Amino acid sequence: MKSSILLIDFCRIKDKYGFLSDFSQGIEPDKLVVVDGFYGAKDGLSEAAQKSIHFIKPPKAIYRSSRFRRFYDSRLNRPDPTCRHHVKDLVPRMCSLAYEANKKLGEDAALYNLQSAFEYCQSVLKQMEPSQIILWNQFHPLSTVALRAAKMANIPVGFIEYGLLPGTLNFDYLGQMGQSAVSRFPERFNDLPVSSGEIEKAEIALSEIRSRGTNRRKQAALGELKQEIKEKAQERPIILLAGHNDHASGIVPYDDTAREWHSPIFGSSADTANYLAHIAEKNNWLMIYKPHPFAARTQNVKDTDHLITIGDVDINSCIDLANCVVTVLSQVSYVSLIRKKPLVMLGYNQLRGKGAHYQVEREEQIESAIASALKHGLTAEQQAAWVRHVALLLKYYLYQYEGHSGALSYASAPQKLAGNILHSETCTDPWI
Repeated sequence: MKSSILLIDFCRIKDKYGFLSDFSQGIEPDKLVVVDGFYGAKDGLSEAAQKSIHFIKPPKAIYRSSRFRRFYDSRLNRPDPTCRHHVKDLVPRMCSLAYEANKKLGEDAALYNLQSAFEYCQSVLKQMEPSQIILWNQFHPLSTVALRAAKMANIPVGFIEYGLLPGTLNFDYLGQMGQSAVSRFPERFNDLPVSSGEIEKAEIALSEIRSRGTNRRKQAALGELKQEIKEKAQERPIILLAGHNDHASGIVPYDDTAREWHSPIFGSSADTANYLAHIAEKNNWLMIYKPHPFAARTQNVKDTDHLITIGDVDINSCIDLANCVVTVLSQVSYVSLIRKKPLVMLGYNQLRGKGAHYQVEREEQIESAIASALKHGLTAEQQAAWVRHVALLLKYYLYQYEGHSGALSYASAPQKLAGNILHSETCTDPWI
């Protein structure tokens, strides 16, 4: 299907269909083809979009965890064994993701899934011949499989993911988080034109998000845990450490690419928490560790008098309770600044080089950076830089997305993203 854009979602996102309806209208007369791993109802899909979007269901072999079941499913063919060398390095990541989801997936089954996905992607690309591909989530191993197939076919790829602010999506041709254009080229992004009116609009948007306590996911209230934390702190400074999903953040495998673009110091959230527990003890701080809700099973962090681990409770309340927030690269960094709390980052995301937080580059800087955040708080210079950064994001980088929190009206419409993509001659523009 020539003159088409192919969106591949192996992550099985359930709330994307309202966005797809608007986006598909924006790329007409080009067609939107969606490889959709979600097999349920497509709520939010307009009648027009149901006719204009071509949906393809990938084979269930890509997701099955039981090798036994595959042997007795006569509808499935074994994948081409020549695909093996393209995907075998992804097997540990595939198994770890299954473990986090409380599923059993052996290495043989994981390799089968990956080989099936690679062979399937190659066949779809050959059949559809899309002008470009959009991948949901750069770091999922199945997305990595699709990216490798696209590179072999010499087809441009862009990346889409839940946005930096609630009610938005990011789109980027270079990558996500630390590999995004906004992170790689902070000076160029900071120098983009933005008016005083657009900065004022950013301030209004932030005020509304803050007052509503908007979050992209439903979370339980902090409840009695709030008083328990206060009693345990006994007037000590409270530091919130926000964990991240290791396998969806670009740090697995923890190699030179991960160190350069994502996390120069720590190879996992758990390693970060265990290290900071010693600093908290040394300085008589109370560290509240909140693991990412999708990466809670692999934690090996013991509670002490200076560190306690909490579950999937309201992040806004946790931030309000803390004196400062620390994270390697979690999107909680943006929520922290929305709620006007000082932020210490030990790694990189789109906030890199924006002047809105305390940045740590080496292990020996961690203690002093946290101490500075506790002493000076969110400075006036950081606050001004933060608001300007949000104004730039709303103008150049973020697009409205309904989701759980409702679309952020101050961001650009999905139709604008569609138009920008169609008029991107090289498919490599840092931001469109």
